[in-house]
Amino acid sequence: QRQMCIRDSVPRVEILAVIGDVDCDGLLANDTLRTRMGRLYDEMYSALKQPHREGIAMAPDNFRDVVFQWVASYGAHYPSSKQDFDAGARLEIESLNGYVVRLAESQGLPCPENKKVLEEVRSMIEARDAKAKQAVSAR
Repeated sequence: QRQMCIRDSVPRVEILAVIGDVDCDGLLANDTLRTRMGRLYDEMYSALKQPHREGIAMAPDNFRDVVFQWVASYGAHYPSSKQDFDAGARLEIESLNGYVVRLAESQGLPCPENKKVLEEVRSMIEARDAKAKQAVSAR
């Protein structure tokens, strides 16, 4: 159960690999991305704390550190969200970060970093798909 809780948390911060065009090592090495990861995690934790209190209760006190260590354990691996983005596949951003935003808003909690990530990734997907469509039309 604890491992599942960690695994469910990691994709919410790993989406920054798409924005930063980096692997997991790059996420942690880049101060800006690492700071943003912390904000995403903090917003996620705040939004989930009450509605998912039973799951949150299973998390260790240093859960934020555990999530970052989990990301570090992937090293030079590109997260699935980055691989999916590069392959032109659909991302789970709405069901992951979008869920955090909706949950935060329903509780009157601020969630600016997750909102910003959603906007950035949506824009990147739109540009990626438009470019792919242009390439097909040019044939």
